[in-house]
Amino acid sequence: MSDTFSTWQLFFDGSGSPALRSMDLAVQPGQPFPEPDTDETVYLASGFPVLHPDSTILLSPTLQLNADLSDFDEDMLAATGRAELNRFNGLRFRSYTVEADASVIVLGSTAEQLNSFIDTYGGVLQITPLLSEGFCETFETAVEPTISSVENSTTDKIQIQYLVRQPLDTDLCTLCGKCGAICPENCISEQLSLDLSRCTQCNECVKVCPTNAIDLHAVVPTKVEAPALIALDGMTTKLPQDSHIYTVNNLDKLFATIYQYQIDEVISCDHTICQYIGRFQTGCRLCLTGCPAGAISTSDNGMVINQQQCTECGNCVAVCPTGAMQYLRFDDQAFIDYFSSIDLQPGCTVVLGSEEQLHKFWWSSNRKKDQKYRDCFFLEYPQVECLNSLHLLFLIARGVSRIVLLTANNLNGVKDQITATNTVINGLFDCAKPVQVADVSSLDTILTQKVEPLITKPMRGNGFINRREKLMSILQFLQQTSGRFVELSGKPFATFGRIECDVDKCTLCLACLNECRMEALQSNEEKWSLNHRTLACVQCGTCVQVCPEKALQRVHGITLDEKVFDIRLLAQADPMKCKECGKIFGNRQSFERVMSILRQKGTQENLELYEYCDNCRVVHLYMGDKKS
Repeated sequence: MSDTFSTWQLFFDGSGSPALRSMDLAVQPGQPFPEPDTDETVYLASGFPVLHPDSTILLSPTLQLNADLSDFDEDMLAATGRAELNRFNGLRFRSYTVEADASVIVLGSTAEQLNSFIDTYGGVLQITPLLSEGFCETFETAVEPTISSVENSTTDKIQIQYLVRQPLDTDLCTLCGKCGAICPENCISEQLSLDLSRCTQCNECVKVCPTNAIDLHAVVPTKVEAPALIALDGMTTKLPQDSHIYTVNNLDKLFATIYQYQIDEVISCDHTICQYIGRFQTGCRLCLTGCPAGAISTSDNGMVINQQQCTECGNCVAVCPTGAMQYLRFDDQAFIDYFSSIDLQPGCTVVLGSEEQLHKFWWSSNRKKDQKYRDCFFLEYPQVECLNSLHLLFLIARGVSRIVLLTANNLNGVKDQITATNTVINGLFDCAKPVQVADVSSLDTILTQKVEPLITKPMRGNGFINRREKLMSILQFLQQTSGRFVELSGKPFATFGRIECDVDKCTLCLACLNECRMEALQSNEEKWSLNHRTLACVQCGTCVQVCPEKALQRVHGITLDEKVFDIRLLAQADPMKCKECGKIFGNRQSFERVMSILRQKGTQENLELYEYCDNCRVVHLYMGDKKS
């Protein structure tokens, strides 16, 4: 390494693509990265954004580490720089600032409680006080309150819908005072406030009112919204479990949220390939059950991400079998394109880690002058916890023999992805642990250990449809390369399995196809058959749930061999031909099922008409009427 800070820059030199050069610069932490003194356009430079947060030049930790710690030549560094530039230019996610909002709803059982809370926090919080019971002239009493969350792309609030009793219509009142004078319980004050908690419903005030301004049963629907609700001690109203509801004992958590902050919506859900079916409330729920922050919920339209609650832990992305959940800082398509654009040598090592972890390793390696790791590629991946077996297996198919995840965090959902990858590669190539996890202190020891190439002719092509389709092509490549087979079962392979069909029950109604967004179930109209692509199936169980004949069932686990890539026949029907013209208008199984249902209901007449197509059936009905 140089004694000064050496950086590599992609710049415009007049040619068709950015050129690469090395420069020694005087840089200062916390200051913007130095811009060139000339009019040259610098597209990207190697460096660490954490040291230069206000830099106007794109900085790449990946390029910095590979230039300083790997033995790559300048062509490989140039390809890395261009891959980094394409990656950054391809980033597409919504980012916005949420302003501080100190408004809260405070629900108390007595006026004394509410007054005390207002006296204490009124200068800090914007309070909407409500009584849950009783009566006070100062505060509204919420009758029959309903509490729910209000979520959309810009708001995340709690809402209370309730009734307010308004026995007096002030537009009709003439202040004659007759009601106050006649009330035996003295419920009506000089401010025309009716204390309904003392009222005996004697209706004397109603009778005496000359303008019919009093109705003791009148209510007005009301609702209020705020980012938070505070329930004071002694509350008897039943409250739902909601992260927006606080008590006086955890107000510190509320105050921690009252500040201006930025939201980067980097976790997204593509409902077109998500196998949770909202309107049936069935299907895959792995992201929902795996989210430790409770940031994912369900709706009739599918999964809903609460971007304000999301901590970007990556668990939902790692466990998603279809790729519906995506990490937009480095999504599946970008990952495939990235490693398709650079040529790694068979047997190389890839280290994936966040900028923070990679910078620590770079700093510690700086003490070892001229330290170089042979055939080792470093990639800054913001959240390694978002990685799926697709990413890991794709790297191996591209010729990588060892993958190291550099992290100090809990790996959450990616643990099963690591186990699944290691199981597949061990079974196919006798390599025990191609994917390893390391921290900064142990990485040097791992990288100095030699590894042998697993695949000498890497997989080519970067075609991409979705996560599952790409994973299928990778598994097929790996299996054909090794010529072996491996059993995939147990928790790491919970999203692999097959569908079996009871052909005696199946009528080929094809209801199962409608919600299979991975197209694991397919039909052949010419052969009147129902088919199954085993590896495309994520075992969500939706087809089993929607089958009206209960003919389908899941069988978890598969054998990864040459046969598993074939399309399996589940059921096949005989075509139903019109008795008159011979036109095919359905299948025999469905016809017999309909006939069985009609006979069970006692229908006996004109059943033979169902043996005709629509056109011939109309003709026979018409001719029958003519004869009669």
